[in-house]
Amino acid sequence: VGDEAFQRKCYSYFAELKKNKKTVILVTHSMDSVQQFCNRAIMIEKGQIIMQGNPAKVAQKYRELFMPTIDDDSEDPTAAKAKKAQPVAITAKAVKADGSITLHVELTPKQDIPDSILSLFLDRDTGEQAYRLASDEKTGKVFDFKKGETVRLALELQDIFPKGRFTLRASIKSRDRSVEYASIGELAHFDIDRRVESGSEWDVHWRPNETFTIE
Repeated sequence: VGDEAFQRKCYSYFAELKKNKKTVILVTHSMDSVQQFCNRAIMIEKGQIIMQGNPAKVAQKYRELFMPTIDDDSEDPTAAKAKKAQPVAITAKAVKADGSITLHVELTPKQDIPDSILSLFLDRDTGEQAYRLASDEKTGKVFDFKKGETVRLALELQDIFPKGRFTLRASIKSRDRSVEYASIGELAHFDIDRRVESGSEWDVHWRPNETFTIE
């Protein structure tokens, strides 16, 4: 709650507590906050713990609970009821080079998803979100995804990340962020085996130079 200045003050205080290894319990429905501040997460439903552990994995499970169902073209009438299926098929790979990491993503919608934005995230092995790119914020691009039409994109990042493993996650939301159509984790990963000179292990969002291309 509060205005932007007050929120920044709160975030700074959280970061300071974490840096000093203080224990804080954060109760929230904001999965971005969970991944920004927490190194352990617990999901509770009707008073019962249904999942706990890595914040990225718990947050992904939580997001999947609230995704809308998709139209099912199969002959099995119970197929769509079995689980909330992702409305897109996504494959990705990470390619490391000297001083850069390039993420290649291929996305094929299973249904039309008009007036939407695509976001890419990198989650650390600790479960924290280290990087985020939203298509409309970086390029002004809003997608009208068409069923069966494949979209290919490449994201080249300056290699400034700290030591550890980083995993790619993708999300598709309506332009106003009120509906999340897809949230797909563990698409690709890469490892950094050295610590960089700039920054520190306590940094949350890393801000590398970036190049984003779409076909």
